[in-house]
Amino acid sequence: MRGSFLFFFIFLFLLEIVYAQNLETKQTSHIGFWGSMGSSINKDLSGGFGFRLAMLAFNVGFIDDQQIPYSQIIDYPIESNYTYLGKYKVQPTWGFDIIYYPRILDKSFYSIGIETGIYFQEYAKIAQSNVSELLYNQGSEYKTLVGVGIAYEIYITMVEDEYAKWCFLLGIEAHSVRGINIKVGLGI
Repeated sequence: MRGSFLFFFIFLFLLEIVYAQNLETKQTSHIGFWGSMGSSINKDLSGGFGFRLAMLAFNVGFIDDQQIPYSQIIDYPIESNYTYLGKYKVQPTWGFDIIYYPRILDKSFYSIGIETGIYFQEYAKIAQSNVSELLYNQGSEYKTLVGVGIAYEIYITMVEDEYAKWCFLLGIEAHSVRGINIKVGLGI
């Protein structure tokens, strides 16, 4: 899967170079920012905030998938008289993506981007006291997730003057970690 995605990315980059050399008119470059919300693959709330500068965009994403809130756990190990419950997600998943918009897929009223990113999740080994029934953290582990996705955006012109064309951005993202998200924002 990763090898085929890398091959596709290299192929689009080479097409980009060929297309840019044959370009006779100035191509529209979008600049903008957005917020997104949706549902992850496990039906947890997910979203992100991002900004775009021409062909590259950066997105900070999250998934609210904690199983036990960290505030309900005492953050030191219990030494005796406890029952080990297992590993649980204790913080939301956070990460970031870089989105590449090839010029051949970047038109004046829509764009298609390819995204990849890294996400981090904290797991705690939870033990419950047999006496007080309080939860204790017996140690934490971090899991790193690599995400890939595709973003589709349309631009609806709101105001156009001699300096810029202000647009309303509406889009959808399909992401391997964050799931399906709807994007809303502003662009130029």
